[in-house]
Amino acid sequence: MQMDADFKIGYELLKKFREQIEAMANAQNETELIELVEEIKEPIRNAAYRIKFGNGPLKEELFNNLAVMVREFREYSNPEELKNSAKKIVEILDNLEAQVSA
Repeated sequence: MQMDADFKIGYELLKKFREQIEAMANAQNETELIELVEEIKEPIRNAAYRIKFGNGPLKEELFNNLAVMVREFREYSNPEELKNSAKKIVEILDNLEAQVSA
C-alpha cells in the first residue's frame, strides 16, 4: 500500500523523533517520562493528525497507538500505557521501514 502526502508527513515526523519515542518506552522513572513527553508532545500530536487523515500501511494500528499517547499526554493517568504505546509505535515504525525499503 502506498502512502499519501499526509500519511508520509506523519510517518516522517515519527521517524525524526523515533529516538525520543524509544527513550519514552524505556523510561526508568516518571520524571524522565514527563521530560520526554514535554519534548515531543507537539510533533506527536501533529503526526497523529496527519496519519488520521492520511492513508498508508498499518494506518489503524499506528493511529490507535498514537491516540493513546496523545490522550496520556493530556491526562497522564496511566504511564505504563503510555510506555507500551511508545514501544508499539517503535515496532510499527520498524515494520513500515521494512515495507518501504522492500
